[in-house]
Amino acid sequence: MRAAQTFQRCVAGLDDAPLRAWKQLALKRDGASLADFHAFSSNPRLRGSAEADRLKGVEDHGAGLLSKEIRPDFQDRSRELWRRVDRCCLDRFPFISERTLRRKADAFERGPTGGEPWSAPTLDRGRREATAVLTLETLTNDAMDQLFYQDETLDGLFDDFALDPIVSGEERAVDFVGSEKEKLRTLRQWQRFLFPPREEGRQEDRGKKEFTIRLLERPAGAGRTYIGERAGRVDLFGPYTIRPSTDANRGVARSVPLVLDDRPQSVSAVNEDRNGWTGRLELRGGPLKLLYFVQLASVERPRQDGRVWTVRVEVPDFDRPELRPEGIFEITFDRPLPGVFPDLGSDE
Repeated sequence: MRAAQTFQRCVAGLDDAPLRAWKQLALKRDGASLADFHAFSSNPRLRGSAEADRLKGVEDHGAGLLSKEIRPDFQDRSRELWRRVDRCCLDRFPFISERTLRRKADAFERGPTGGEPWSAPTLDRGRREATAVLTLETLTNDAMDQLFYQDETLDGLFDDFALDPIVSGEERAVDFVGSEKEKLRTLRQWQRFLFPPREEGRQEDRGKKEFTIRLLERPAGAGRTYIGERAGRVDLFGPYTIRPSTDANRGVARSVPLVLDDRPQSVSAVNEDRNGWTGRLELRGGPLKLLYFVQLASVERPRQDGRVWTVRVEVPDFDRPELRPEGIFEITFDRPLPGVFPDLGSDE
């Protein structure tokens, strides 16, 4: 049987040390590969064959041995990573649970009177400005640099244990990672979003990143007013202007730098009538606050593997606060924006 010869040739060249043998398979070294190791289970032509089922048991036994032998060393190493996360990052976006994100999204939906993370709106009557503030705590820049870039704890764990096939889900039979897979997958996705790898495998700093944003022609939600009915101009995170009366139906998008620092960022709706006013949504907090806001304000599931997000932006109305002007915006990133962690963070 050709599959038996392939499997035998593959395992014959494997190192006696389980971790080195696994890395030969995962990294396709010394003539070994996961495809050849799974010569029985991955071949659809062998399904239903009694002999293939018997030999698949040998394959499963080998995968189980690798998992069992490597797991203790992996767990010792991974504990150091999660201790580091506990010290620097826990309960700060993105190291919050999905439940925490949903709870904060509910408060965001209720608007500036809904309590934390909102602050009470402020009015500047002389300048005719109303400001609502969202405070969104995130990782600090120092924590990001240490966890994802300067410190090699995460890269070292992935490299030393050749984790990519397991964490990505490509490899299922050999699994010494267990319940940590989803957390590690999310952590790796954030690393690659913030520090995209160069082609040669080295990582570059955050550098210049941009996203595009456009106003969609969608009616306002219950108890709210379409932003274009109250404002002739919307300034997005700086001098990037959209005019609802013309740009929404034309699909005009603006390219906006993705600024990752502690400075406030804002969306301002400007009523340009004779007695006009400005309503401002101001984001405060850590350097990832805009990314936090995107997930907090999302009104539907992201598309294109997390590259395209549809978010609701509400600004205060200086003259008639009961109207709650809002716009639905589409934000597109050049790479998938990861989500929060499945079981990290406090739900208190």
